[in-house]
Amino acid sequence: MGDRKRRPYMGISCISCPFMPCLNILRCDERRKEAGGELRILTSILESEKGCIIYHNIGLILGSLEDYVIGLIPLMDIDKNFAYLHACLWDAIGDLKSSLWLAFTGHFREAMISLRSSLELSVFGVYLSFKAKEYDEEELEEYINYQLGIIEEMRKDLKKKFQYRFNRMLCELESKGYLSSDIKKECFKLYKELSKYPHTFKGGESYRAMLKDIESVARPSSASISMEELRNWYEYFGQVSAAIRSVTLEYITKNKLELPERSQSAM
Repeated sequence: MGDRKRRPYMGISCISCPFMPCLNILRCDERRKEAGGELRILTSILESEKGCIIYHNIGLILGSLEDYVIGLIPLMDIDKNFAYLHACLWDAIGDLKSSLWLAFTGHFREAMISLRSSLELSVFGVYLSFKAKEYDEEELEEYINYQLGIIEEMRKDLKKKFQYRFNRMLCELESKGYLSSDIKKECFKLYKELSKYPHTFKGGESYRAMLKDIESVARPSSASISMEELRNWYEYFGQVSAAIRSVTLEYITKNKLELPERSQSAM
């Protein structure tokens, strides 16, 4: 907006904007009592006993996982390749936090998508750390740039050396002895279940309305979540968090490294 002077009525009051309903996070939906603005949904969940319990349990899970990841920092002094894993784990935790706020503000489908992204990032971090042991920095940098979309193509000979799909990364990690068969199966099953959400409308507002009555939709920007959906998301949140620990711990163990004390205390 540049240096334009802010109007007197603009500021915190914009959260209840009377002119643009999509910005009013306190509003009630015109037709659905359970739907409306995000802050209204968050407040209603935290005012319920079950919602409040889930919220605080999530805080314990996320806080413990954060301590576990912070505790891994000393491993980078032993093996610089752990920096790849550590960077991805920080972003994975960021996605878990995003998932938390999306779920508690009524965006169930989007919360599930963030859970999948968190799982992907943790496995990708392990995969990058493992590949950094096999290839030089130039080759690894080209692969990373390709994955990030910075370059459109990779050298053909290099393409054969790296995997691009989640399940193939898991398989290669297993074949190299960095991942057990049980953990691989657990991660793939979880990923498959979470993959129902990104490319369909499952769990979204239109899906929810169609289960009831298509005419009940008033505004696509309205948010809502049932306690059943919140419990379902909570279970997946716990599973993803546990999978992140399992995948990283297995990799650390296979590298014959000792888990740092802070990470041990967070287990």
